[in-house]
Amino acid sequence: MDMNANDLIDLFTKEPTSSYNNFLKFQAILLFVIIFLFFSRFLNKTPTVIIMIILLIYFGFYVSNVYVKTVKNDLDDFNKKTMFKLNSLQTLVNDHIKKKILLTTKGASLSISNKDRILLLEKNKLDNLYIDANMIHFLYSIKKLYDYNPDQFYKLLKGTNQILKIRNEIEIFYDSEGEYTENIHEMFEIAIQLRTNCLNNLHNMIYTVPKISKMYKYVDDIIIRYGVLLDRNLYKLNDYHLDDIKNKGINNRTKFIYINHTKPYDRLSNHSIIPTNDINIKSELIDFYL
Repeated sequence: MDMNANDLIDLFTKEPTSSYNNFLKFQAILLFVIIFLFFSRFLNKTPTVIIMIILLIYFGFYVSNVYVKTVKNDLDDFNKKTMFKLNSLQTLVNDHIKKKILLTTKGASLSISNKDRILLLEKNKLDNLYIDANMIHFLYSIKKLYDYNPDQFYKLLKGTNQILKIRNEIEIFYDSEGEYTENIHEMFEIAIQLRTNCLNNLHNMIYTVPKISKMYKYVDDIIIRYGVLLDRNLYKLNDYHLDDIKNKGINNRTKFIYINHTKPYDRLSNHSIIPTNDINIKSELIDFYL
């Protein structure tokens, strides 16, 4: 460990402001104060007291710097592990898409251009999982289930990414505009329906895993844990939904949404007051897994 306070100084002068860095600063200052107060009671009023105080300050800075460096290294290791697991999940999705393409085109006159292949892989990026590291680690820990039911596990990954995409888009819009997007309530309803879909994807694993009680219990435990992780994001969306109602006030267009009791949003059937026999109505429905 370097005998300097570079990491400590960088934390206060160069590191970007964030809730994590602010808390780390607080911890470093608190640690320094505790060290100083603990050792200062042993100091006597002698000619060497100034030298002792200087050494004590230096020691306090050193220990605080060691602590900051250790925490940052641990965080860096955690981020690297998270990125590795996210890339592994993405590789699994890419391989699944490639297998589907191969099965679709094998022995048929159909063919897919490289441009379409790239576009298809691009549309299947897990590009919003990064906002929930715990979810990434959990999904990686159960990726063995892919071997038992590839389609259901693929849909689980895509559905989870879509829920986090909804949360991410709402938060980005709010940070940029200082208000929530107009269709936040419909987005919340879509997230609720996706939640149901994803839980069903996990539950369907029961039919393909080995028929032993230990495996059934494993799937049940997974469903419970996944539900807890997922609901943390749904509760965030619920907070945004209620905050938007609070900011705009209640009127005849206000719709209160409840996570377990709301019909999923359908733009035509929920909001059109004129019945329609349009044969293209199906194209207006939301495709949850695109």
